[in-house]
Amino acid sequence: MTNLLDQSPNQNELDDLAALCDQIWVIKGGCLLMADSPQTVFNQLDDPAFDKPAA
Repeated sequence: MTNLLDQSPNQNELDDLAALCDQIWVIKGGCLLMADSPQTVFNQLDDPAFDKPAA
């Protein structure tokens, strides 16, 4: 029988995943324009270089 704890990710992998999940990515035409914290991204969305978000 396999121990499930032996297959769990280590803390560094979990920390990396958590940091990635705490980002918002702005993609236009298949190109990544920005990836940062939600506060930083939302503060820059008033910039004319970025289209308004669409659902």
